[in-house]
Parts: sequence; C-alpha cells; structure tokens
Amino acid sequence: MEPSRAATATPFRRDDREILGRFAYTYDLKRAYQDGVFGHIQFQLVDNILPGDNRKQMEDIATAKAAERKLVADRVAGFGRSDVSGNCIGC
Repeated sequence: MEPSRAATATPFRRDDREILGRFAYTYDLKRAYQDGVFGHIQFQLVDNILPGDNRKQMEDIATAKAAERKLVADRVAGFGRSDVSGNCIGC
C-alpha cells in the first residue's frame, strides 16, 4: 500500500471518525484574523433546528440558506465577492 496525503481545512469530520495522520501545519481562525486574512467577522444566527433523525442535514440546509440570504443582501447593498485570485464573482 502506497503512502497517502490528505489536506483538510478542519481537523474534524461530521461522522466523528478520526482523521489519521499528523498535523504538518495548523493555522487557526484567531491567527488568520489577527493576520488580516479576514475583514470584519459577523456571526449570523441560523434557524433553530429541532432534534430529530435528520438534524445534521437540516443544520446544513439552514446554514446554506443563511449564507444565501447574506450573499443576496450583500449584492443588493453593492458588495461583490471575489475568488482567491481577486476576480469579482457576481458583480
């Protein structure tokens, strides 16, 4: 069996299984914010999800809908989004 490498933006899995291997580098959100990678971070509440069999799926849907609402509001306000190369998306 050949060695493999994996990269992740987060060291956690939704299914709670362990990600095997060692961390070669970590860059936490606090440090990224201090380094100016992000502008102002605004926390956005999402819909309250009731307990149930499909709770994780419903949380994902609620998060996606909240992100969509924020994107639409930002576009109406004249803000654009840019990709990692600086190209404007949806402008």
